[in-house]
Amino acid sequence: MDQSLFRPGDLIDQRYRLLRPLGVGGMAEVWQARHEVLDRDIAVKLVRGADPAVAERLRLEARALARLSHRAIVQVFDAGSTEGGVPFLALELVNGESLEARLLRGPLGPRGAATLIAAVCDGLAVAHAASIIHRDVKPSNILLPAESPMSPRIVDFGVAALTSSADPKLTRAGAVVGTPAFMAPEQLKGETPDASTDVWGAAVTLQEAAFGCLPFQSEDLRSLSALVLTEEPKRPVGATDQRFWDIVRRGLAKDRSERFPSAESLAKSLRAWLAGTAETALVQRDQEPDGMTALSFDALVKSRFA
Repeated sequence: MDQSLFRPGDLIDQRYRLLRPLGVGGMAEVWQARHEVLDRDIAVKLVRGADPAVAERLRLEARALARLSHRAIVQVFDAGSTEGGVPFLALELVNGESLEARLLRGPLGPRGAATLIAAVCDGLAVAHAASIIHRDVKPSNILLPAESPMSPRIVDFGVAALTSSADPKLTRAGAVVGTPAFMAPEQLKGETPDASTDVWGAAVTLQEAAFGCLPFQSEDLRSLSALVLTEEPKRPVGATDQRFWDIVRRGLAKDRSERFPSAESLAKSLRAWLAGTAETALVQRDQEPDGMTALSFDALVKSRFA
């Protein structure tokens, strides 16, 4: 791990023994650690650098996660500071990979993507019910457990925003935060986010997971912003199912009043589409002639009249 202040074997807060690094970003690093008292493995997220804003983001994430309980949201166990004053979080350890890493091996296809994103939306709906908007829904913030890859965990609530005054310590909307390729038009314009803002991020992730491409792509931030604000998404190669593409397009509606109003409504539409395609496949299978029966009958006729 590049320029880490920590090493395997370090003891954090007299309880968490660092075992191995799991990942590093510009603002934080994540380690697998052993809880010395409970004798179980967890994840420990530690701030990198001395930027007070980064430390505040970690505290924000702790407060946000502490208010949420759902199988699709990673659990927080503890928060504090090391003996050296570095803020940390103790989190549920998810043994697996991120959706971002999974997509490096190719897209999931519409059915796989729909199944996964519907489950992600279940977690987002719980966050929204607690007046918390994630604001950075993207593949790298979705973890896939090795034992159940279609039971995802949403992580990184460090840029979450409140839609009510339930906790004035959580960051309020107004700053432009998030990952540009996954940011909704209202985020790019600095407007107040709401549940449909996360719906946009989920829809971008849905398209990438299904087809392996983003709806809007540019190397230049200004050009990318212009595309998001003014252009309609182009239908990807392989998007042959009109109903599925209609779901993606509605999730990417620039006008929030035309977008799915909630994560729950997006999940419902995806599951309805999944049920419809499964029923269609079953009907088609039932209508197909039984190959073995036809072959056996043909052989019987030839044997009788040869």
